[in-house]
Amino acid sequence: MGYSTINTKARECFGGLRGLAIACGISKDKLSTEFRYWHNFENVKKEVYLLSEQLGRFPTTSDFRLLGKHSLLGAISKYYGGIKKLRKTLDCNEKYPISKDGHTCDSYSEVIIDDFLYANKIGHSRDIQFNFGNIKCRPDFVLNNGYIIEVLMVDYRKDGHEGRYKYYVERYLKKKKAYLENNIKVIEIFPIELIDKIKFDKKLSKVAKLSKALLPYNLDNFSNISFFNKKSPGFWKNPENLKKELAPLIKKFGHIPSINELREIGRNDIEGAIVNIYGSYWNVAESIGYKTDNLIKPQKYWQNVEKKKKELLPIIKEYGYLPSRAIMMKRGMRNVIAAIEVYHNSFSDFAKLIGVKYIPDKRTNGYWLNPQNVKLELESIITNLGRFPSAKDINDLELSGLLKGILTLYGSLRNAAVQLDLEIPNNKPKGYWKDLTNVLKELELLIIKFKRFPSYAEIEKNKSMLSYSIKNYHGGIVKVKKAYLTHNNK
Repeated sequence: MGYSTINTKARECFGGLRGLAIACGISKDKLSTEFRYWHNFENVKKEVYLLSEQLGRFPTTSDFRLLGKHSLLGAISKYYGGIKKLRKTLDCNEKYPISKDGHTCDSYSEVIIDDFLYANKIGHSRDIQFNFGNIKCRPDFVLNNGYIIEVLMVDYRKDGHEGRYKYYVERYLKKKKAYLENNIKVIEIFPIELIDKIKFDKKLSKVAKLSKALLPYNLDNFSNISFFNKKSPGFWKNPENLKKELAPLIKKFGHIPSINELREIGRNDIEGAIVNIYGSYWNVAESIGYKTDNLIKPQKYWQNVEKKKKELLPIIKEYGYLPSRAIMMKRGMRNVIAAIEVYHNSFSDFAKLIGVKYIPDKRTNGYWLNPQNVKLELESIITNLGRFPSAKDINDLELSGLLKGILTLYGSLRNAAVQLDLEIPNNKPKGYWKDLTNVLKELELLIIKFKRFPSYAEIEKNKSMLSYSIKNYHGGIVKVKKAYLTHNNK
């Protein structure tokens, strides 16, 4: 039985392949959602509320990805204006996260600590202010035994903090000095401890022991929030870390895994790094020293002179100079050739820009008098320009010999295009604008457009060659207008 037959029978008997799979005993959780399922806002609302209940807060973009809810996240972005707009629509506008005992916290890190204290019945308070002269301190938590807990946003032991982090460190060190001078014992929880379970359990055990909490301590599943699958701040910005994480996956897949492959194996962290930090697979490959041959170049890549130079370095080293366009074409370097022609006046100008010599091919006598050679070169130029070249285009490409050959063989570019069966250029045939009949015909088109006789300025703006011919070949706008009226009154 073929696939089309199965599909047809599935629609007839079970409403589709999904219904057939369910009838065969496959769990709904392992199947994709029904067709247009996310078009129904109630379905989105239900799923988001379930996630909120599971997390104890409104889910973030990272939550959707970490929990494998990619289709729901995609539907929210596509149909409902994104996470922020949906949150507003559902009236979930709490500004600060709330812990299990109802305390309003300033961060999810604080929620985790609050939930631990609550789960282990360690008495604690929030929003207690200490006044030490000019210094006012409001610690994150004050324990009933007199200890205070500070959940740090950054590690002040490290150097090089800037901006708001630098201000935070300076302010916190003043607070810490005031605590110590007043014999207040401080338990500090650093960011690295929140993402390392061994270190975190050790610190929590210390808190529980100092608070004389009942054994055994509850060190697992006490909060809906966990940072253990996160990397330390700035981890993904280091290409060496990215390379280390990707190495086993490249070995497994034979290439840098795609977004879908990363999702299938639950590596949403790498997906986020590729999308948010590196921007493209090409940038990732270049950063980790992986081959980029079959990867799409990032946007504006070819506008960068250094990128073009890097692409050309192998052939420049081979020849000792930048070789001719024809040689590069034979090597399959169409993209870099097109980039030079689009973003630079000529190959020699580009060569000067990158500090190398350009040596074009020397053509033998009579080369451009061969129609086949002329046709091949014109076809190549048309492919790169997207149109038939003008004389200026050919000169800019430093192919004056080609232009001389065309004029010798065919008399004009237009004749060459016709006889070689190439795209006909848009330019008018020789002598066209000197013929008053043609001028009146072109003028008629503008009169239809404006529904009146246009001014000379309007003609110049819309058809510069028409205005040029009126002025230089036919005595000016007054004479041409008179000729037009005479012609139309016949």
